[in-house]
Amino acid sequence: SRENCEESEQLVEKGRNIDNENELCKQLQLISEERDSLLSKMKQMSLVINELEALKEVSNNKLLQAKANMDELSCQISAMEVKMKNDASTYNKEKTKLRMQIRWLQPELDTNRARLKEAVEERALMDENYQEATAMLKAKLRETCREVLKLREELKRPEATSN
Repeated sequence: SRENCEESEQLVEKGRNIDNENELCKQLQLISEERDSLLSKMKQMSLVINELEALKEVSNNKLLQAKANMDELSCQISAMEVKMKNDASTYNKEKTKLRMQIRWLQPELDTNRARLKEAVEERALMDENYQEATAMLKAKLRETCREVLKLREELKRPEATSN
């Protein structure tokens, strides 16, 4: 009986050990899954960080290019300002010539503008007349078609009565 008791205790102890092992296996599996999840997140974060660093480098390059362009444009503006000051008299002469040409061309422009306005108005009137004529012709066509159908019906009636 004592042997049976010891065997029972050993079996109970084995059962506890198995339960503990199962619990430990579950915990180990949970910890492994969490570790895998964290590793995956770390990889994703690493990819995001690498992408951000690449974007930062691109932005820095664009900023440097923009600064270079700004400096170049500033130099061009300065050169143009100097040239504009030096060419002021030439500019005024050209401006005077152009004013004279405008005065000479203005009457012709007004004439052409008036002709164009007349042509547009005439076209609008013709379009309106066309729409009215089209509507009238469609109405006549409908009426004629009705008459033709009516006449056909009348022609069919004597044939039907004669048969």
